[in-house]
Amino acid sequence: MSSLKKIPSPLVSLLPIVLLVGMLFATIHTFGSDALEGGSQISLLTTTAFCVFIGITFYRVPWKDYELAITNNISGVATAIIILLIIGALSGAWMISGIVPTLIYYGMQIIHPDFFLASTCIICALISVMTGSSWTTIATIGIALMGIGKAQGFNEGWIAGAIISGAYFGDKISPLSETTILASSITDVPLFRHIRYMLITTTPSLIITLIIFTVMGFVIETNSTAHMADFATSLKDTFTITSLVTDCSLGNRNTYCSKSSVHHYLVHIHYAGRYLRHYLPTGFAT
Repeated sequence: MSSLKKIPSPLVSLLPIVLLVGMLFATIHTFGSDALEGGSQISLLTTTAFCVFIGITFYRVPWKDYELAITNNISGVATAIIILLIIGALSGAWMISGIVPTLIYYGMQIIHPDFFLASTCIICALISVMTGSSWTTIATIGIALMGIGKAQGFNEGWIAGAIISGAYFGDKISPLSETTILASSITDVPLFRHIRYMLITTTPSLIITLIIFTVMGFVIETNSTAHMADFATSLKDTFTITSLVTDCSLGNRNTYCSKSSVHHYLVHIHYAGRYLRHYLPTGFAT
């Protein structure tokens, strides 16, 4: 990349920022909540074009340098963009296939409202540790937990806080997390040593968070059992709440689970939910 003959002054450097802020203000003032539908992107592109115009016209920066910079920037965030696209497809598939409604339906029956916030944080932390991605956790099981919490009467802010707290805790200590691996690689520290030192600060934070969520679970007034039952009935009337199960119990393993024949059948999980609630401590049954 060719060196710049002249460095822009602070005043010239502020011109694109002023233009961007002014265009975003005008866009939001004009379109309101619809500004994200395209108006804000036009503002960003216009500001970028203005920067390129200044560089080419007044500072003799060739277009090839801009092309190289654009390519390097896009390649640096390509992984994040691909992850977002995959997560969007996955969450959409979960919604349209009925996985999220099914999780909401049985989650309302298994998770007691008093312990919902703390359970949500723990569940998201465990899934995030196993997947190594907080985004995936939030966009999949987080959506289902949001539905369960809203059905039980919790405010969206508390539910989102529990989901994000657990997801980011798991992401920070997961050996599969790209940010954790990147941080240990840059600092030339063994991965698991880096995770051990991360636990020094993240574990107390999680404990304090769980205490707060547990207390608020008892303090916040939730919906009645009848209201949640009506919500569950509405879900079951809208979606087919079933699950595809493989019968591979010890008694049927030789008969049904051989290489030549695997017995699949639909089982109503309602009985499994009743079984779990029967053996839960008193007060968990809804």
